[in-house]
Amino acid sequence: MLAIAPDGTVVVFVGQKAGISRLYARRLDSPEIVPLEGSEGASTPFFSPDGQWVGFFAGGTLRKSSVAARMAVTICEAGRRFGAGTGFGAVWCPDDTIVFSATVVTPLQRVAASGGTPKTISVIDSARGEVTHRWPELLPDGRIVFSAGQPAGFMDATIAVLPRDGSPHIVVPQAGAFPHHAATGHLLFGRYGALYGFTFDAAHPERAQLPVPLIDGVAANLTSGSYHVAVSRTGTLAYIPGGSLERDLVEVGLEGQARVLPNAHRGFTGVAVSPDGKKIVAAAQPTYDLWIYDLERQTLSRFTTEAGAHMMGFWSPDGRDVGYGLVRGGPRNLWAKPADGSGPERPLVRSEFQQIAGSWSPDGKHLAYAEIHPKTETDLLVFDVESGKSRPFVQTPFAEVYPRFSPDGKWIAYESNESGQFEVYVQAFPGPGARHPISTDGGRRPVWKANGGQLYYRRGTRVMAVSVSTSPTFSVGTPRLLFDGPYEQDYDVSADGQKFYMIRRAESTPSEQIEIVLNWFEELRRRFEKK
Repeated sequence: MLAIAPDGTVVVFVGQKAGISRLYARRLDSPEIVPLEGSEGASTPFFSPDGQWVGFFAGGTLRKSSVAARMAVTICEAGRRFGAGTGFGAVWCPDDTIVFSATVVTPLQRVAASGGTPKTISVIDSARGEVTHRWPELLPDGRIVFSAGQPAGFMDATIAVLPRDGSPHIVVPQAGAFPHHAATGHLLFGRYGALYGFTFDAAHPERAQLPVPLIDGVAANLTSGSYHVAVSRTGTLAYIPGGSLERDLVEVGLEGQARVLPNAHRGFTGVAVSPDGKKIVAAAQPTYDLWIYDLERQTLSRFTTEAGAHMMGFWSPDGRDVGYGLVRGGPRNLWAKPADGSGPERPLVRSEFQQIAGSWSPDGKHLAYAEIHPKTETDLLVFDVESGKSRPFVQTPFAEVYPRFSPDGKWIAYESNESGQFEVYVQAFPGPGARHPISTDGGRRPVWKANGGQLYYRRGTRVMAVSVSTSPTFSVGTPRLLFDGPYEQDYDVSADGQKFYMIRRAESTPSEQIEIVLNWFEELRRRFEKK
């Protein structure tokens, strides 16, 4: 992401060098790019009203760095238990307070820029299907405009205005994310990777206005609702052109040799191989439907057509059903549908809290999954099919996600950030039992080899393997690198452990570069004069 100073003279952006991400600043009148002190692992930069400070999230805290003195100061905790990279927007107000969104399920909070304890200022309206408030921006009269919606995907997020007197927020009749008020009196927002705007009636924000397309192709994260665009008060526009949302399904061998699967070109965001190894289910942006790829016939067919955002498909042990996370008028819960499409979708596990898909036990009697709770963060639960009830499996003040049953059903691998970064662990099922660390120096997305004896996980762009023995006692070997490549984090493995099914950005996706447009407000006004 990037930010631009209020006077339009400095751009700050997230960059990476030698594998370390941090903030960099560049004045528009100078070619020099300067790293900001203490911004390692930073995300979501934003400027103070005078342009002398840059705020950002890093390591689960809200921080600020002086542009001139290059000194970094921690303001407050902001989702530390979720690990580095959290934070879903912030705005520095003229009264020297900062309004921000800390995690995927928190309302907006306000804290003094000098530091202190944050205070909640918005109320999530679950009756409207809201689960999160994020991407706050300031309106000229001091009110806050922000996005409200579902963490599963912000394609159709609601734009809302928060009054200064503490009364409930007012919903703007316009679907979109990442709102930003331009000094011309227009409200800008992102939708499906494009930038739009409409004339904003500050006195009556609830009145509908006709949106006008402004930039077709802005880099965005449709899941979080963030757009790589910033506009100064003086009319300077900075944005990163958006590449294609398209992703390829890729088959990768143990030594890293890759083959793009024919006819498997779409905005994929997840992948799961069927138990018989013949099919793959994957979610795809921007509509968040599930698709099934037949490896033998090399065909791709749409699996879900019902309303709602379908995400993170997983197979039942017998391959007859496909489970997934579904957002439909409430928090994301787990649903399922016959893999051959012979019946309607049905709920698996219902809850008032957001759920993240996991895996079935081999006997089909239990379903492990994660649930986001406002008090205990993200916990692992196990659903008992016979009783229809769930019970906690791992419940700590930290984030535990992506549980995967072992082939014999006696162990569950998962990832947790209790150590300060995500690592992979294994714990006996149904428990109790010791927790066994698997990864070293970071680990995500554990996957078991189908016939046991091996566990795979991701460490950044690398795919790691580690030998695991569960009998007569649990023992684990030393992790080793299988291959490294430019693949998305989600993946799955063939039954024999010889092929990895990964997701890779389409080759046509352009490289990131920051575009600067001076006096952009003139073009903005012309667009609205033509409508």
